[in-house]
Amino acid sequence: MTATASRPLTGRHVLLMLVSFFAVVIGVNLVLVYFAKSSWTGLVVQNGYVESQAFNKNAAIARAQEALGWKPEFTVTRGRILVDVTDAAGAPLALESATVMMRRPSSDKLDHELTLASTGTGHFEVAADLQPGIWEADLHLKDSKGNEVRKIYRFVSR
Repeated sequence: MTATASRPLTGRHVLLMLVSFFAVVIGVNLVLVYFAKSSWTGLVVQNGYVESQAFNKNAAIARAQEALGWKPEFTVTRGRILVDVTDAAGAPLALESATVMMRRPSSDKLDHELTLASTGTGHFEVAADLQPGIWEADLHLKDSKGNEVRKIYRFVSR
């Protein structure tokens, strides 16, 4: 039988193990900090307190929109966004403008606004080259009398 000689654990080995351990921990933390700083912050509003002060005003606007009785139908098919808008009785509405702000919930780098073109009374559409993933569409409709309706739709583009 041959005996294997084992090396004794010295202070130098313990020091190298400690330095290596902390070097790995610090290195991983630096990588995580880099990705945290270079990606989307997740910030939705600059000042939550100021936004909260507008809650009653925003609630009144929502009630006024609901009272109009407009019923927008939002559809995304084959690279096109289609919007059909009817009144409470189901008749198509003639609107002055229709825009949609396209947002990605995970990043603000692809946010863009599209103006929908009227293709008949109450019918609007626009070409939209959307990357696959989750999108949020903030639809803004306005008629010639100054009435406005905003509605947010969330959908998955494939």
